[in-house]
Amino acid sequence: KRTGLTWKTLFWQELRRPYPFRQGVIYENIRLLRTQELDGFDVLIYFDVAVSDAKRRVLERDRNGALVDYLNFEKLKKIGDAAFEIADGEKIRIPKSPIWMKLKPKNGYNDMDKLRMVLRSRGEDADGLSKEEMLFACCYGKPQSGILPYANFGAYNRELLSGLYAALRVGTPRNMMR
Repeated sequence: KRTGLTWKTLFWQELRRPYPFRQGVIYENIRLLRTQELDGFDVLIYFDVAVSDAKRRVLERDRNGALVDYLNFEKLKKIGDAAFEIADGEKIRIPKSPIWMKLKPKNGYNDMDKLRMVLRSRGEDADGLSKEEMLFACCYGKPQSGILPYANFGAYNRELLSGLYAALRVGTPRNMMR
C-alpha cells in the first residue's frame, strides 16, 4: 500500500502468449520468467527453493494439492533456474531467504537474445520458437512449451491399477480369478 503498487497473480493460460504488463503492478506466476520477455520489468524476483520446499508450499497454500503429484517439480525448477540465470543483471541475494533479485541493466536483460545465441552455438535453429521452447531446447534438447511438458504422467498408475484389481476381485467369481 505504501508503494502504490498492486499485486496480480496470473494464471498459466494467460501466459501462453505475450501478456500486456502494466506499470505499477507486481506480477506473480511460476511460469512468468519462463514464458515472457523480461525487459518490461525493472526488477526480477526469483524464489530459489528446493523442490521439496516448493511442493510443501503448494500444499500449505491450500492450492490444488494434486499438482504436487501431477507436475514434475524438478523440470519446473530447472527451467526456472535457467530463465533467471540467462537474464543479464547482477544477482542480489536477500539475506536469510530463498529470494534472489536482478535489477534491469541499462541495456535490458537480453534473455531472448542470449537464448537464441546459445541455441545457434549448438547448431540449432531458434527462429520462431517461444521463450519457453528455447529454454526447453537449452535444458532438455527439445523445444516444448505449455503445461504438458511439466506433467508427471503416470503419477497414479499404481493406485489406479490396484483399485481396478480390487474392483475386479469383488465383482468377479472366485474361480475366474485363478
